[in-house]
Amino acid sequence: MGLSATERMRRWRKNNPMNAAYNNLKNNAKRRGKPFELTFEQFKQFAIKTEYIAKKGISATSYTIDRINEELGYTIDNIQVLQNSDNIKKYKRFRLGELGQPEFRIETVKSPDVSNCPF
Repeated sequence: MGLSATERMRRWRKNNPMNAAYNNLKNNAKRRGKPFELTFEQFKQFAIKTEYIAKKGISATSYTIDRINEELGYTIDNIQVLQNSDNIKKYKRFRLGELGQPEFRIETVKSPDVSNCPF
């Protein structure tokens, strides 16, 4: 009996981690509507230089690929490696800047004049 499509894909990803990471980044950019102009060769050189493939993952200290300028797409001069925790902090700062600081107003209420109160 042959392997399922899922198992074939798992094996392919295991045997081709660079291609798998590139395709994943490209597909996620497309899903999110972000421009993607990285070639595979650019991505490969970047990943080797930064040790991205060996250090990527889902833990707080694992690497993720971040767009330096959130307004731009994935280009060789607009990507960097950040730890997941740092990328989340950066995103929150970006969102706050985009939406502005939340406004909290403390209203002071004057006490009513009770000098003429019969009680």
